[in-house]
Amino acid sequence: MSLWRRHALEALPELRREIIDPDVDSIYSFCNELVSLARDAQARADGDLFGRIMEYALWCYRHRAHEVRNAIAVSFYEQVGGDLMLASAAVPMIPDYLVADLWELWERMLSEGELEGLRDVFRGLNRRVPT
Repeated sequence: MSLWRRHALEALPELRREIIDPDVDSIYSFCNELVSLARDAQARADGDLFGRIMEYALWCYRHRAHEVRNAIAVSFYEQVGGDLMLASAAVPMIPDYLVADLWELWERMLSEGELEGLRDVFRGLNRRVPT
C-alpha cells in the first residue's frame, strides 16, 4: 500500500471506504475525491473532519515525492481556489508559504472572475492578497 494511502487511512479513518475504493487508483484520483469530501464536511459543518482533510492536504504538499505534491496542488488546491465557499473555509488553514506557491497555479488555471473572488476571500479574512 502506498504511503499516501496509508497516511490517509490514519488521518481520515472515517473515509476508509473512499480511500480504499478500487476506482481510486492514483493519488490524483484521490485528491479529486478529497475536494468532494471537503465540500461535504463543510456542508455538514464538520470542522474536525474538514480540518483533518486540510492537514492531510498539507502533508501531501510537504511530501518528498513530486507526484504526491503535484497531485495535491492540481487536483485539490486548484479546485479549492475556484470554489469560493470552500476557499473561504480553507484559506485560513493554508500557510503563507503555500499560498505563495499556489497563487501562481491559481493565476494560470482560474478565470479572472474566479481569481477576483479568491482575492475577495483573502481580503475578507484580512490576509495579504498575493500579487
